Amino acid sequence: MNDIVTAIMLKLRLHTFLFLAFIVGNNAPMAKTLLSAYQEAAAGSGYDKLVVLHSDIVYTGGLDIISGSVCIRGQGALILLDDTSAIRTEGFFSRLDIDHCVLKGGQFGLFYRDRAQGEVINNTFYANWDGIRCIDSCQVTIKNNIIVNHQNYGIYYARCGSGVTILYNDVWANSGGNYMRLSDCGCGDTSFTPAPGSGEISEDPLFADAAQNKFNLTETSPCIRAGENGIDMGALVFSAGVAGDAGIKPGTAAGLGLTNYPNPFTVRTTIGYQLPSKAGVCLKIYNIAGRLVKTLVNGPVEAGRHTRQWDGRDADGKQAAGGVYFCRLSVSPQSNNAGSAGGGGAGTVNATKRMILVN
Repeated sequence: MNDIVTAIMLKLRLHTFLFLAFIVGNNAPMAKTLLSAYQEAAAGSGYDKLVVLHSDIVYTGGLDIISGSVCIRGQGALILLDDTSAIRTEGFFSRLDIDHCVLKGGQFGLFYRDRAQGEVINNTFYANWDGIRCIDSCQVTIKNNIIVNHQNYGIYYARCGSGVTILYNDVWANSGGNYMRLSDCGCGDTSFTPAPGSGEISEDPLFADAAQNKFNLTETSPCIRAGENGIDMGALVFSAGVAGDAGIKPGTAAGLGLTNYPNPFTVRTTIGYQLPSKAGVCLKIYNIAGRLVKTLVNGPVEAGRHTRQWDGRDADGKQAAGGVYFCRLSVSPQSNNAGSAGGGGAGTVNATKRMILVN
């Protein structure tokens, strides 16, 4: 029995970082290891581990998944890897689904091997050795990602047959080649071209400032609305004012930059908003009858771009019915309490976004 239990456990490995000084400087986001985020996570939504990474925290370290199913939902979170680490998934009983994460600086961003499975959706891969690597009969869907500036390959697979599905990605400026696979003779690597109609592009994504880890899309980015069903590619949606807060007008609803994507949505949607300065924030979901469904944020929030996900469930964890919902954002001066004021305090600014949940 112990052998069986051992065989189905997730093996984790945390790698030492040489550049943590980058994280702990003045005004830098708090750092947290990917291992600790995993350890704190519980089962959920059909996974052995449902790991939610918040956008206002930098995560460090690699992760090895040997058996079991894991979902990592990033909300635009930055994962800094070192040059020996990756997020690896290995074995027939292993699955990793990952979305809305930025993976930077590792040996590989993601490495699937030996019949591993997964979905890689709406992530940004930047300056790793390889972006995504799949080896030996893997079943992996790679969709709506930005995969750029790697030292070797953007996407690489070998001995996977038709198991790797590649759709609606921006794969650009990867030094060894954007798309590579093992040649049919097995004697070397060869480039390949995605199938016609796959929605792939190969252009500079025009990040706000990649050198400063600002991977938001700027207004002329080719990745805006270039993903499946017209959503943005990558981990972070475009919003006016992200790059240096240009265009943000404090004290106006438009200045809050309230967005959600995808919309309509079936499983979850990511809600984004922008704060020019620290403020009290109340972010709530209402149904079409005006009844409160769920409160996502209620308290002080630092300046900057923030995201939160709604999984289509109410405050009791029950699945909400399909239909029209409204996301209401209330932002109050720091001296006010946005939550208790209900969006009605002096100086409070409100914004509302219509959303459609499809069951």
